[in-house]
Amino acid sequence: MPFPDGSIDIVYSSNALEHIAHRDAFQREIMRVLRPGGYAIHTMPTQWWKMRDMIENIVFLIPRSILTMYKRIRRQPMPHYDHFLEYVVGERHGEFGNTLTELYHFAPRTWLGHFRRVGWKVVDEHGGGIFYTGRILLAGRLSWRVRRMLARVFGSSVHVYLLQK
Repeated sequence: MPFPDGSIDIVYSSNALEHIAHRDAFQREIMRVLRPGGYAIHTMPTQWWKMRDMIENIVFLIPRSILTMYKRIRRQPMPHYDHFLEYVVGERHGEFGNTLTELYHFAPRTWLGHFRRVGWKVVDEHGGGIFYTGRILLAGRLSWRVRRMLARVFGSSVHVYLLQK
């Protein structure tokens, strides 16, 4: 990061860390730019979000298959899947594991272990209390109140971590 050591009070990321391949080095870089006592706030997708994303992929399998056949007939570019599993339950979302093992990689317990291993003090962590899906199912049709209720029943789609240097 193009900032001097100890020059930043707060670093915030939203659903980004799962996309960073060198996450240990990146976390150390965040620590470097934070002032003593500074905070990092990360919101991350949860395993519940990933599970819903996989289910949605299965639900949309038939329409996607019809579209794929249409593209093949029309000789249009086809999506490439490395494995049949990716076609059925979806592609990997982040940088680690595969579409199934992301259920483990996105779990709060996994992220808490990572944060502690690189030297963060976990000040607070909690579910974000909101329900949404990878394809934003019913976007604009569910009120915030309903999304909060669904999160209590089906698990929050996002988890919030407050970390201190």
